[in-house]
Amino acid sequence: MYNGATANTKGSTMHYLRGHTKFVESTVFSPDGSRLASTGADGTLRLWSPATGEMLISCSLPEQGGSVAFSPDGERLAVGTYDGHVRIYDLAGREQQSWEGQGRITGVRFSPAGDRLAWCGYSGCGIVSVRSKTKPRSFRDQGMVFALAFSPDSQTLATVGPGDSMTLRKVSSLEVKQQLTHGARPGCWNVAFTPDGATLVLALGDGVQFWDVAKGELRQLLQDHQEIVSGLAISADAQRLATCSWDKTILLYGLEGGVPRRLASYDWQIGRLHDVALSPDGMIAAAAGEGDSSLVVWDLE
Repeated sequence: MYNGATANTKGSTMHYLRGHTKFVESTVFSPDGSRLASTGADGTLRLWSPATGEMLISCSLPEQGGSVAFSPDGERLAVGTYDGHVRIYDLAGREQQSWEGQGRITGVRFSPAGDRLAWCGYSGCGIVSVRSKTKPRSFRDQGMVFALAFSPDSQTLATVGPGDSMTLRKVSSLEVKQQLTHGARPGCWNVAFTPDGATLVLALGDGVQFWDVAKGELRQLLQDHQEIVSGLAISADAQRLATCSWDKTILLYGLEGGVPRRLASYDWQIGRLHDVALSPDGMIAAAAGEGDSSLVVWDLE
């Protein structure tokens, strides 16, 4: 049964998704956009229908959930938890595989090819083949790592953290390809490649940066948020970018021609925001925050 509220605000149909009993830390749409997954400080993984707001499953995690990701085929969910473990669940909430990571896990990602799973945390990073029983390979950047992202061709892995730089590695060997200095304090909180792999977008303590991957050069800086930019999401069609911040707002940009153009701003009154997600077609958004333990999903104008 749907336990939430629905409203029409500025043309957007919005649902508050009630269920988590503490703040929601991570949220992501399935590859086909039919489901929304979330993890929270209450130690649960939940699966929702973004169309109706109905909670489809809820399962208990051994610890607080720090990050959640769908597999490219949409059949599995990877969850990183604060007890230092990474687990794969099926869509019924049954655990399928697990690995011990490095300290508190802050990010998990499947490769677009679907053959690898990578994670990062307070004490290092790991990557493993999900199609074999080989042991994970570990690697470390300087200090803790907040987030990571695979390139669309699954050949490069970008990692970011509280320092003033990001690292790009070859997935095959974990050799460092590039280390680029973004210079922001207090560091970078999230990172994503554009669908063509040409641009890296960084969510920073002082704004949003766009980097030319081939040239290793900063192309553009946005400074529209008033506090730390905690999350970002790019639609699969590369037409929209959403960012969220500790200033409690979500900003939506159009990316026609690769140039960001601000389209809308949202404040759903759920407090400081931790994550934002876009459906593959860029027509639905979700945001995870602290206020009233809420997750919000809405249709974009």
